[in-house]
Formats: sequence, structure tokens, C-alpha cells
Amino acid sequence: MGIVHDLKLGLRALRAAPLTTAAAVLVIALGMGVNAAVLAVTYGILIRPLPYPEPSRLVILSVATADGADFGVPLAEVDEWRRRLRTVESLAGYATSELRVQGAGEPRLVSAAHVTDGFFGVLGFGHDLRAGGAAVSERLGAKSGGLTIGASTCEIGAVLPRMFSFPSEKVDVWIPAVPQPPGSPDYRKLRIVARMKPGVSRAQLKEDAVRVLRELHGPEMAKPGSSYPTVTPFEDAVIGDARPVLGASMAGAVLVLFVTCGNVGMLLLGRAVLRRRDSAVRLALGAGRWRLARGPLVESLLLASAGSLLGLGLAVLAVRIFLRVAAGMVPRSHAIAIDAPVLAASAAMIFFVTLLCGAAPALDAARKDFTAAFRGGLAGEPRTRRILSLLVVGQIAASIVLLSSAVLLARTVERLLAEDLGIEPEGVLVAKLSKGDGTVADAVERKVFAREVLDRVRVLPGVTAAGLGSSLPPAGAPFQIYVRRITETRDEGMSLSVVSVTPGFLEALGARQASGRLFESAEDRFEPSAVLLSESAARLAAPGEDLAGRELPMRLPPVARFAGAPLVAGVVDDVKYLGLDKPAAAAVYLPWSARPTETAWLAVRTRGDPSTLAPAVRRILREIDPGLPVPEIRPLEDEMARSIADRRLRVVPALGFAAVALGVALTGIFALFSRAAAERRRELAIRIALGSSRSRILGLMLRSAGALTAAGLAAGLAGAVGVAAGLESLLFGVTPHDPPTFAAVLLFVAAACLLAAWLPARRASRVEPLELLRAE
Repeated sequence: MGIVHDLKLGLRALRAAPLTTAAAVLVIALGMGVNAAVLAVTYGILIRPLPYPEPSRLVILSVATADGADFGVPLAEVDEWRRRLRTVESLAGYATSELRVQGAGEPRLVSAAHVTDGFFGVLGFGHDLRAGGAAVSERLGAKSGGLTIGASTCEIGAVLPRMFSFPSEKVDVWIPAVPQPPGSPDYRKLRIVARMKPGVSRAQLKEDAVRVLRELHGPEMAKPGSSYPTVTPFEDAVIGDARPVLGASMAGAVLVLFVTCGNVGMLLLGRAVLRRRDSAVRLALGAGRWRLARGPLVESLLLASAGSLLGLGLAVLAVRIFLRVAAGMVPRSHAIAIDAPVLAASAAMIFFVTLLCGAAPALDAARKDFTAAFRGGLAGEPRTRRILSLLVVGQIAASIVLLSSAVLLARTVERLLAEDLGIEPEGVLVAKLSKGDGTVADAVERKVFAREVLDRVRVLPGVTAAGLGSSLPPAGAPFQIYVRRITETRDEGMSLSVVSVTPGFLEALGARQASGRLFESAEDRFEPSAVLLSESAARLAAPGEDLAGRELPMRLPPVARFAGAPLVAGVVDDVKYLGLDKPAAAAVYLPWSARPTETAWLAVRTRGDPSTLAPAVRRILREIDPGLPVPEIRPLEDEMARSIADRRLRVVPALGFAAVALGVALTGIFALFSRAAAERRRELAIRIALGSSRSRILGLMLRSAGALTAAGLAAGLAGAVGVAAGLESLLFGVTPHDPPTFAAVLLFVAAACLLAAWLPARRASRVEPLELLRAE
């Protein structure tokens, strides 16, 4: 009965102050919405159990080159690894490629996984692919019958649920891996998924893998300076680098919740101070102290409940938007939802918010001495001011921590987009073309297709150069080889990107020529006999020498057939093919006729806006091959931005956290100084009546605000420095303790805080003493 009565009184009290109630509910909704949304994403990706039996026994096994590049194992060796490894129960190989799928609506290009026998058994799904069969994700929309996948017609043997997303979220088709002719890139980097025997550690498995690698390739393997096996926990392979990002996001969300609770607590404490005379009367009439303390707690519970319900609605909306924007960029997206565990955690947060927001006013209501309340002027007593001041300092500090982290991430994106790719991306239109047949037998057809496309694109108005290439910077995932150069004076090796290009491709990209010449039409139409080298590759081959026009002095793996030793036609600058945040890659460029690939990038340099040519290019491609999956055609600068979409995705929530925290903090500062100005109106009126200038009154109020702001800035800077150190792995081109970033954030927050304090101080300095004293 008492609780029901308290709820009625609490509702009546909240209705009596609608603006304060609305502000508190909105602030709580923002804080709870941010936390519930981040919690849903974090729980779905990091905490929700993987949908595989005993996932802790699953590992990913591969082989890396001496410079750390993941080189995998050949398809032919998978059975040998299965037979020789003593520490695993079962294993299977897998690789991914893009293939054209027909028979499920419009022809489309999908990510396909090529898997060896027992792949699904290792993961505990029980399916096994037979020859000519395929497994598809339910996302593909096909349930039974046949599909043309690449050059083969496959019968659908199984439809896998959305939660099955290995080896990546983008894979929609699983087909048996089959041997490929030499030169195909698809199976040069097979990885192995293995289930360890019970009781076996990853260290024991790695020792076992070293033994097998040496048995297969000789005793020199797995020594310093040579290839070595890598063992990665399955969970890490699935989650990727999302763990530190989500950890930082969760920390940011908690800070936002802290700022939210501090602000609401400040509002409730201010109301409790103003109602202290009423509490004193009730105490004098015999009310118990617990009875007085329950009132603020009930009001806090009502505010927390209303704000949390609104916040959960905002969280549901935020999660839906996030899943739409982040499709294909975050792992385990199927596991992200506002469900029972998230709701349970939200309920615990409501209890926490209730206690945190209502604790200070409840303690104030239960204080022992209310006799001073009958003398007036208690609203500004030192103890209350200290509590409110500490809340303000904490809010300012939390805002600085969040804002500095967001600015560091934003500057990382800015620096990445300003990176020198080794080419000139302005004015270039690109499109990804794929015959998607999964074979190399139709090399002649690919050459004819490439020639017809280029002949028609090059005559479009405004086109200055056009060409096809097997890889496109900055994230074209080039085929890589490892080359070791051994002479009398040195023993050096490195990974080289192998890029097949037609004449006009490097010109269209704006590659910078260091010496020699680029490919000519004759080298694309007849037997290839020349290669191009990047500067790093040229230094590996012959340091300090100009190789243009000379025979290549080192031997390449059999990635292409040459009529004798190839000549070096020219040398170009290194280009970033492995990502904007990676060093420019050493590369060897082959004529397209030497190694035509099933997937190619069309690059077109124009005199004007490249986007205006997109409809004409799309029409040409559709006319040449109606079965070609319709590609996305966009400027190369957009492709650059897309290559770091995951990093840009990190900036948006970080800026959102910072904006919410700063907005809530400024609201709290404004409310605090407005209340302080109102409490001191009598004092200020007397000062003005005794001759104090209005500017002096304004300075008096701002000095108090400046002291709190300075304390908040100092605390925030210390916290920001500590948090920034944990962000180091996410940054590029900017140090975690970047002075310009911290200086800009501190100046911005200081100016915003002083402005929030100046407005009520200015109003207080304009008080008319006679009118105020007459009113009292």
C-alpha cells in the first residue's frame, strides 16, 4: 500500500515539473538507448556462443612466408596434412573466390567457398558435399534444384541457416574444391580448419605443424627467415579485429551512461534542495527518514523506467540501422538482436540508473538536521554545491575522453584518405567485371572480351585512357608470390603482388613511371615477352641498377608462360594494393595475354566528372555480354572510401557517444549555473545595490565556472591520455597522444562550458535590485 501511495506521489511530483521531467526522461533515453544498442552488438558478436560444437577445439592452420604474408597450403597437400598431423581429429581446407551464379534470379556475382572433403563435419554441421553438389545460404533465396555456379551446374544439396557464416559473412555458396590448372589464384592460399583432439593445446598443435611442414618441404622450413606454420583460434578468425573496437565502444557507452546518470542526479538533487523546507515540515510532524528518502528513489525509478522504455525503442531502431549500414562489414551480424539477454542486462541497468540518480537526493532527504531549512538560504549550502560541482567535473571529463577518442579515429580516416597510393585517383571511373566461371580454360575468350570492351570504351567522349587489370588499388587483394633472390653477396626475399594489365590500365590509374616504358598493344596481342616491375621489386632484382630494356635477372614462379626470359619494359612506383593502411606493395606486372583472369577491374580516365560516363559504360557491358553480372560503376575515389568503410563505421558511433555526452554535460552545466544564479539573486542584488558593477558580478560568476571547467579539463585530459593508448592499434597516421587533437578538444570543450555558464551569469548580472528586494 505504501509503495502504491509513493508511486502516486511521485507521478504527481513529476507532473508538477513537466520541463524537468521531460529533460530527465530524454537524457535517460539517450543514455540507455546507446548502452542497449552497443550491448546488443557486443553480446551478439563477442559473447553469444558460436553455433558450432566445442568451438574452443577449432583452429585455423596456415603457412606464412618469411615476411609474414599468409601463403596457405596447396590443395594437393591437404590430404597429406590430414594424414600426418597427430594432434587433430579432423581437418579440411577452404578458399574463397567470386563466382557468377545463375538460376536464382538475375545473374549475380557471389562470394563462394571452395571446400575439401569433411569441411562441414569438422565444424559439426554434418553436411558433406558430393561431386556436382553445392550448399547455399538461405540468404541466396534458392532452396532446391540446380544452379549454374561458375562454369559448372550444381545440384543444391543443403540450404544453410544464416547463422552459418564461415569462412566469412559474405559467403553464400559452398562447392567442392577441385584441382586447377597452374596459374589459377583460387587455391594457392588454402587455409585449413581443424578440430584438435581433446586435451591438445595450440602450442602442441603448432609444434606438430612444424614437423609436418619440414617433412613435406625439407628440414630448412620453419626456421628463421623461411616459411612457418600459423595457428589461429577459430573464434579470433571469425571475429577478426572487432574485439578491440567493441571494447572501446562499450567503454564509451558506459561513460555516456555515467554522464547521463550524473545529469539526472543533478536535476533530482536540485529539486530535493528546493523542497527541503517541505521535508523539514514533514519530519517535524513525525515522518520517518526512510519515508522521506523513498520519495526521491520512487521518482528516480519512474524516470528511469520511462526513459529506459523510450531508450529501448531508440536501441531497436539504432540496431536496425546499424545492421543495414554494416552489412558484410561486421562478423556474426545474424547474432545481433535486442533479445532476452540484452533485455535482462537493460533491466539491471534500470536498477543501476535508479540507484545512481536517486541516491544523492534520497540521502539529502534523510539527513539528520533540517532546522536550518526554516531559516532559508539553504539551497546553496557548501555540501550541496560540492556534490553538484563534482558531478559537473565528472561530466566534463567524460566528454573530453569520448570526444578526443572520436577525433583521433576521425583523423585516422582523414589520414587514410590522404595517403599516396602511388597513382592519381582523381577523374578515374572503375568497374569490377567478372565472367565468374572459375576456370582458366577460356583464356582466348577472355582476351576477346577484354579487347571488345576496351575498343568501345576508349572511343567514349572525354576518355583519355582505359584498360583492364586483375587488381585495383587500394584493396584489390592481388595474387601474391614469394620470390627469394640469392647471389654471392646477399640472400633476400619478399612477397610480390602479381597484376595482369592491358595497355592503358596503368595510364588510366595515373601510375608514375620511373624508367623505361609501359606496355604496348603488340605485347598484349602476341606472345608476351615483357614485364613491368615496381621500384621495390626492381631493387630486389638488381639494387641500384636500371633494369629497363634488360632481361629480368631473377626467376619468377610459373605464374605465366613466357617465350624465354622476359625483358623488363619499365619500372613504375610502388602502388598500395593491400590497403590504405599498408605499405605500398612490391609488384610485377604481366601483360594481360600472359595471364587473363576471370575477374578484372576496368579503369577509365576522363577529362571531367567520371560519374557521368557510368551509364554509357554499363550499356556497353550489357550489350557485349547480357549474362555478365551488372557491376557497380563508381569513381576510384569512392572505391578508396569504401575500402576503409569499416574504419569509417567506427567513427560514427564514437562521434555519437561524444556528441551525446557533451550535449548532456553542457545541459547539466547550464542547469547548475542557472540554479546557482537563481539561488544567489538576493546576494547579487545587494552587491549591485552597494555599488558593485555588473561586469564584476559577471566575472564573479564566471570565475566559479572557470574553476570547475579547469578541474574537468584536467581530469578529462588524464583520462583521455590513458584511453588513447588503448586505441593505438586502431589509429593510422596519428599518434595516440597527438598534441593538436588534445589541444583542439580541450579548447572546444572549454569554450562550450564557459558559454553554457555565461548565459545564466549574464542574466543574473542584469538583475534589478529594487524590484527583487521589493518582491521579497
